[in-house]
Amino acid sequence: AVGSSVILKDILVGEVWLASGQSNMGFTIPKSTHAKEARKLIPHPTLRRFKVGPYIADKPLADIGADGAFQNPHWRRGDDGLWRIVDNERFGLDWISAVAAWFGHEIRISQNVPVGIIESHFGGSKLYCWMPRKSLENSPEFTRDIIEPYRVLKKKWDGAYAAWEAGPKPNPDRPPTEPWRLSCLYNAMIAPIAPLAMRGVIWYQGESNAGRAYQYRDLQQTMITDWRNQFDQGDFPFFITQLANFRERNDQPVESEWAELREAQSMAARDMNNVGIACIIEKGDAKDIHPRNKQAVGYRLAQNALNVAYGHKDVMPAGPTYKSMKIKGNTAIISFDNVGKGLEARYGVKGFAICSADKKFVWADAKIVGKKVHVSADSVANPIAVRYGWSNNPEVSLNNSDNLPTSPFRTDDFPMLTRDKW
Repeated sequence: AVGSSVILKDILVGEVWLASGQSNMGFTIPKSTHAKEARKLIPHPTLRRFKVGPYIADKPLADIGADGAFQNPHWRRGDDGLWRIVDNERFGLDWISAVAAWFGHEIRISQNVPVGIIESHFGGSKLYCWMPRKSLENSPEFTRDIIEPYRVLKKKWDGAYAAWEAGPKPNPDRPPTEPWRLSCLYNAMIAPIAPLAMRGVIWYQGESNAGRAYQYRDLQQTMITDWRNQFDQGDFPFFITQLANFRERNDQPVESEWAELREAQSMAARDMNNVGIACIIEKGDAKDIHPRNKQAVGYRLAQNALNVAYGHKDVMPAGPTYKSMKIKGNTAIISFDNVGKGLEARYGVKGFAICSADKKFVWADAKIVGKKVHVSADSVANPIAVRYGWSNNPEVSLNNSDNLPTSPFRTDDFPMLTRDKW
């Protein structure tokens, strides 16, 4: 109206990043390894975060928490829907994703700009929950690899809910909930924020899909493409946290679903523009699927962002990645990208396996020669394939000169554990 005015205060202009995935993205500062350090370094009035509550919906919503959304009753109420300063006060640092906090801190200090983090994650979620229904239906494996497992999960959780309704109810206001519905998290937690401008996405998910890693190859890339289409901001940067080491270590080379999932994640970074990998293969915990060192995760995601999104070509985005193999006699010579000034292995090169035509892998002797690695084994006279870090919890040691680890890889295309599994 004439004569009236609106005063806006505390307005910042800077960089906005979306932090999404499952529980490792939601893992908070107080539970992390570097909590004391975080409380000293990270809080700042120009670091903000907005948390999308853990909602589920069967159709895309225009607004967060709109009609048609189901809210997870286990969620800590009062912590969504507002931009909050990342400080040491209530709803500040202790409530933010530890990965996102360290990532945002690195971006803020390196770029000297305000940084806003939008958190939209859900523990235990599968990839298909974060994808639009139309893209799932366009998948050639939709019926066998998505619909059938979905029906199994639906039956499981329908049974759990029926049991809860039958009682007794120790927690009457907390029915069992799981994000198993097709596209349910995309509908409720991504679609409402898709019109917002942002710089890019940091992603930490995959544990829940490890049993179906072969399908993940296509689905991860399809999801990235779909999100880019929905946000309509071109090929914005998308940085993936590769699965950490987990479970007991194997004495001999084995097949591994987790290794196959890591390969699927690497393929997205290899095949797509502005997609990167933060390898944390040495930062996991054999007994805990939620490793506590989130500082390393945030830092390595930030390395990707500084190089790709902000053009700092002097910053190494990631550790060595497999480039090619050449066989010379009984030795496989492996070349890498992202070597920097050279390769390093402080306590000797570990984690390599090699095989001949029988496809039976054995541990290999490996040594750094210049910017390459020579791999061999006394029992393998005519090698045809090499693997590195190929297990749930491998013993690995190869880094580049920037102390960033080599991403696990294989040179073969032998049959996969998860190819025909649903």
